[in-house]
Amino acid sequence: SGSPVFWVRTSTDLLTWSAPRVVHEDLGISAQRWGTECPFVTFRDGWFYLFRTVNYYAARTYVFRSGDPFDFGIGDARGKCAGMISAAAPELYTLPGGAGYVSSNHEPRTGTMRCRLEWVEQ
Repeated sequence: SGSPVFWVRTSTDLLTWSAPRVVHEDLGISAQRWGTECPFVTFRDGWFYLFRTVNYYAARTYVFRSGDPFDFGIGDARGKCAGMISAAAPELYTLPGGAGYVSSNHEPRTGTMRCRLEWVEQ
């Protein structure tokens, strides 16, 4: 598909794969292919979170929350949008002891940056 969407395929043995299926699409956020960069999914407290970078150099990533890892909103995902963070291509890390960090690559000339991450209920 030429649309900016996120697809998923599943496997139980890493040799045989399911047919691809769309798990997220929202053209209202960005209709450009580069508006669906660097997906990252994590699971926390019963919810799956999808991080979707829409502007790499402006460090703008939307976060979507769902109880179903195969449905982060298709068509209009506003109901699943949990917010936006200032990061590009984020990855989350939890250190022994529980401290959380998020990385960002929004300024490639200076390398990957990392900062402390705190989850806040709104």
